[in-house]
Amino acid sequence: MSNGSARTADPASENFSAREFFAVAREANIRTVSTPYRLENANEALTELRAGQVHGAAVLTMA
Repeated sequence: MSNGSARTADPASENFSAREFFAVAREANIRTVSTPYRLENANEALTELRAGQVHGAAVLTMA
């Protein structure tokens, strides 16, 4: 909210909003792009993010 007050929304309406958003995204053919990095390579991911070498999101994986 713009007045800085705490947000107390009904979780059911929040879920509906998420479902509605993803339905629109699916209809618009929006595709996500991510680059996976093993957790032990987190520093490499940060370096590449800072250098602008990651297209999309850098995702750390546990496997």
